[in-house]
Amino acid sequence: MKGTPNPKVIVADAQQVLAVCKANADFKLKDFTVESVEKDCSDLDKLVLQIAGKEQEITPLRNQRDEIVVRLKDFATRGRSGIKGYFGGNSTQYEQAGGTRSSERKKPVRKAKAEGK
Repeated sequence: MKGTPNPKVIVADAQQVLAVCKANADFKLKDFTVESVEKDCSDLDKLVLQIAGKEQEITPLRNQRDEIVVRLKDFATRGRSGIKGYFGGNSTQYEQAGGTRSSERKKPVRKAKAEGK
């Protein structure tokens, strides 16, 4: 399983098993009781609601962060292009700005012609 399990899916699964446990009182699990599972489901519902409230609080902050990220990415891209144009594509300054010097790029290799049948 990758990532964090979806709480809604887990609660639904737990409630299905809980229904079977309630219908069959002789079935017991060592570490779980009907009451403890019901309490856990209730606690999880409360936490999910609290998290949803916090998500609404941080959404404006995420939007602000994303706007700044876009501006900084634009600056880096345009700045690197400007440095390449001003100092040249094979300059030390271009490499220091994060570009790949033209002398360090792979040279193009021609593919051999395929023999026809």
